[in-house]
Amino acid sequence: MSNFRIEKSRIGGQFLSVILVSVVFWYTEPLSAQGHSPAINDSVLFYGQVLFARNCSVGYCHGKGGRAGRGPRLRGKEFSSDYLREVIEKGIPNSAMRSWGDRLARDEIHSIVSFIKALSNLQQNDPDPVFGGGRFTSVNGPTVGRVDQVESILSAPSEIVGDVERGRALFFDAGDRYNCAHCHTIDGRGTKIGPDLGRLNSAPYQMLIRDILLPNVFVVPEGRIVEMVTTRGDSMEVIRLGETETRVKVFDITTLPPVKRNIKKATIQSEVLGHRSGMPDIYASHYTVQDLLDVVSFIKSGTGAAPAVIDDLF
Repeated sequence: MSNFRIEKSRIGGQFLSVILVSVVFWYTEPLSAQGHSPAINDSVLFYGQVLFARNCSVGYCHGKGGRAGRGPRLRGKEFSSDYLREVIEKGIPNSAMRSWGDRLARDEIHSIVSFIKALSNLQQNDPDPVFGGGRFTSVNGPTVGRVDQVESILSAPSEIVGDVERGRALFFDAGDRYNCAHCHTIDGRGTKIGPDLGRLNSAPYQMLIRDILLPNVFVVPEGRIVEMVTTRGDSMEVIRLGETETRVKVFDITTLPPVKRNIKKATIQSEVLGHRSGMPDIYASHYTVQDLLDVVSFIKSGTGAAPAVIDDLF
């Protein structure tokens, strides 16, 4: 894919939420006249199809050809071009749909919007469209290839494969406040707040990826946050470790890395068991796809499993 100007993207944009679809298949007024990207034609749709396949179509986002993953189905839905452009550029607050305005050029966003709009005429089981003829030249980059090559491009085997040693480095990265070892152990290393991930290395890749990206979907009781308020008015989010007659032992996870505290019971005003996991829900935007595949490949490396590949996201 070296002949494509597609920037490395993070899972947050490749995951969940919404970049929805409008009914218009052809747009006759040149958008360049409005200060936007060039008018829609087959080459623009082709470029949008390639960008969508590489950034939006994983199973945890909108699925192959917009058929739906954990994110919504895009086929057969109608939304305005302005709405789509705004959602892609700015993202959706409090969701895994991150903003792409700082990662994609204006003409790239225009191409994705155009392709999504074309999906509005398709049903779930319809074959993927193939846009033929012509070439497309990005405003900010080189010509990206012939449109009639789309089938071979989209069906090409994934070149993104997990790297066990890089995953090990990410897992224990002391310079990353969100590294896994702050809260998990593996092979006896790390901090035992959450589960020992060495015991979960037999879990399938999809389950590990789900739990990293969606930590609040399945939360075990001992992993839930306790919202604690002290008699001095201090608020903390903690994971309880145990207690004695006079004290409560906790990990304070209000900020990371966690801090182990031994709190006098007499100073605790209230404790409320929350519904969220103690695991941060930021990894959809914190890790790239490559980072994620590296980390889960390391977690499962003790079983002799083959490294994860992009298809393990589906």
